[in-house]
Amino acid sequence: MANVNNNFETSGLNNTIKPTNIDCSRSHRSSTSSFKRQRQLEIEIAAEKRKIELDEEEAKLKLQLLASKRAREEVLSKKMQELAACDESDCESHFDVKSVASKPRSTVQNWLEKCQSLNSTPHVVQACPDDIPKTSFEKFMARQTVATKLPQFSGNSQEWLMFIKQYKETTQMCGLGNAENMIRLQGALKGKAREAVESILGFPENVDMVIEI
Repeated sequence: MANVNNNFETSGLNNTIKPTNIDCSRSHRSSTSSFKRQRQLEIEIAAEKRKIELDEEEAKLKLQLLASKRAREEVLSKKMQELAACDESDCESHFDVKSVASKPRSTVQNWLEKCQSLNSTPHVVQACPDDIPKTSFEKFMARQTVATKLPQFSGNSQEWLMFIKQYKETTQMCGLGNAENMIRLQGALKGKAREAVESILGFPENVDMVIEI
């Protein structure tokens, strides 16, 4: 009987201390789940930190862009103020007013009145006054009062004298350049005259060549 009791107690003790396979499996799953959860939290925290950093960088960039925009607006505002402050004498300096100031006002007025007649009769070429002013300002004024449109020229010899006279006098009087003259020629040349120069018509550097042809 004593041996039976001893065996029973020993067996019971062993059963109490030794864990079962089910308990080990549960413990392993719990440990694995805890690790995964910890890892997931670390990933989420890192992602949130990165998002915060990106938001801060974006905010800084917006501030820099705003500051740059304000700086450009200030520069533009100053330039506009300088332009508004430009008085009449400063603006007219671009037209060489100094060379005009030494002449009596009546001289310029008389010249303008003589040239007005060019507008009153289309395509009628009149002799240009001998006292035509040559300054930049006076050429600018001539453009406002003198008709620069050329009469049409189709190759007829009867049209040529009027055409070339109008071309040369208005070019000198108004100080027209090659580009402006080429535009005038494109509008005036018709028929055979245009066909003869079609290949070079349109290039300002060919103005003299077009006239010679």
